[in-house]
Amino acid sequence: MKRLAPLLATVGLVATSLPLPTAPQAAAAQTPGYMRQKPAWHRCSPDRPVDYECATLKMPLDYQHPEGRTLDLAISRTKSENPAKRRGVLLFNPGGPGAKGLMRPVGLNARMPKDVRERYDLIGFDPRGVGESSPITCGGLSQAEQGIGGAYRPETFPSDVAWARGIADKCREKSGDVIPYITTRNTARDLDVIRAALGERKISYLSLAENGPRPTGGDAPQLKRPLAGAPASEPNTSGPNSESNSAAPGTVEAPGDYATAVYWSVVCGDTDAWPRDPDQYARDAVRDKAKYPLYGDFASNIKPCAFWQRPLEPATPMKTRADVLTVQNEWDPTTPLVSGQGLHKALKGSRMALALGGESHGVYRSNPASCTDATVNEYLATGRLPAEDVTCQDPPPFP
Repeated sequence: MKRLAPLLATVGLVATSLPLPTAPQAAAAQTPGYMRQKPAWHRCSPDRPVDYECATLKMPLDYQHPEGRTLDLAISRTKSENPAKRRGVLLFNPGGPGAKGLMRPVGLNARMPKDVRERYDLIGFDPRGVGESSPITCGGLSQAEQGIGGAYRPETFPSDVAWARGIADKCREKSGDVIPYITTRNTARDLDVIRAALGERKISYLSLAENGPRPTGGDAPQLKRPLAGAPASEPNTSGPNSESNSAAPGTVEAPGDYATAVYWSVVCGDTDAWPRDPDQYARDAVRDKAKYPLYGDFASNIKPCAFWQRPLEPATPMKTRADVLTVQNEWDPTTPLVSGQGLHKALKGSRMALALGGESHGVYRSNPASCTDATVNEYLATGRLPAEDVTCQDPPPFP
């Protein structure tokens, strides 16, 4: 079998053709029935391209007890138009967490160079709990509750605590039986089931942005998540619903809240490092405001994680060497450069392509085009990492 192309991470991008990590491999041994599924492909919709196909797979809610309850997982594909050049499949993680990914193959197929498109069947999916994949709910949240909070202020902190507790309570009441299983670990296991269902030994992987606050106090790890990124032309999903992140407190109920439910399920459920004492958040916010004046008191303010259900599994350490390309804008406002550099350092064997002067959240196939696109296209087309990290200069966004 030809060596598949990259795991491409945009932290701005991430891609590689690695066997999935130990946790999914161990889970696969317990789930042979799931691994033998065959997708029943069909045209997704009459108003979509004919070659855009969809299918639904079954996933165990709990990989430790696969004989129990199942979830639907919606997947999609656009097949390579040149079988002679096909290297395998390129699977897109839509990011968020909480974003839909079923339509990603259509948009990216239109924007990728022909030489890259021909190499892959492009695979999209809605992660568990999202969109067409057994969506979860918190029972109708207000616009303010669908945001990610605000900056710490002593006079508003009691209402901030009530906001965080209210979200956690509503989510637990409506989806508490599913929320503990909406995690990055289980998404990775789902990807391994997708890989097997597609009949592939390995998959190439493009991860879009996984953003969100992280614990900042005590001994919390500096990097919680191995993959991050998003093309700048995609919506900026810096929170569960970016259009309402800055909404003033109110009581207007938003129509759908699976994005919020999944966002906090993943952010809070991937690690048990979140403080449980609300006063700890206040102290951390005061400290971080002094260290990081523009953002510190926002990032460290109280989050629903203070009241969230405890994770069922410990955090997964990153120990595997990964031939990953990470792509970063110097001035990304959502995934700052220091985070991208931390990701690059944590992914042993990776390379970074850095766009100096780049300002948007996301890099690859952005508008205007990034100076890193040539590096990314070469990597996707050949599977070969650059010999060393790449730094280039983006032109100013305005003449």
